[in-house]
Amino acid sequence: MASSSGTTTTTTTTTTSGSSEEELQVQMDVKRRKRMASNRESARRSRQRKQQQLEELKSLLGCLKQQKQQLLCSLGSTESHLSALQGENSVLRTQLLELTNRLCSLTEILQYLNGLNGLNGLNGMVNENTNHYNYYNNYNNNYDNNNNNCDGYSRLVHLNQPIIM
Repeated sequence: MASSSGTTTTTTTTTTSGSSEEELQVQMDVKRRKRMASNRESARRSRQRKQQQLEELKSLLGCLKQQKQQLLCSLGSTESHLSALQGENSVLRTQLLELTNRLCSLTEILQYLNGLNGLNGLNGMVNENTNHYNYYNNYNNNYDNNNNNCDGYSRLVHLNQPIIM
């Protein structure tokens, strides 16, 4: 009997051992299924995040394209304004040169008339004009000595120009 009970015990141990393996297998299957479900859920959340990021980037791209278009329009108007100002600046520089030459010519005439004034006794009109001229000439000579200006009258040119808008 002892031997039959020993066999039974061995069989019971094997049976217990077999059921433990089945339980372990079942537990491992349950854990594996949970892990797979968890991985699927994690992958789904990851796809959702990526999709949301993609949508945000598309939205940002749309905003940036709109800003680019606005900047291009602004650049175009700025370039046309620049072109107009450069043209106006060119005209003003030409006028400056012409008026500077005119001032130099008038200065030479006044100097010539001053030379004649002493010889011919023309004290009236020439003296009045030259007094006004001499005031500005002295002012400009002081300025020109500091700035190495060769003609001495370009500082006054802006006083004779009309303001053009």
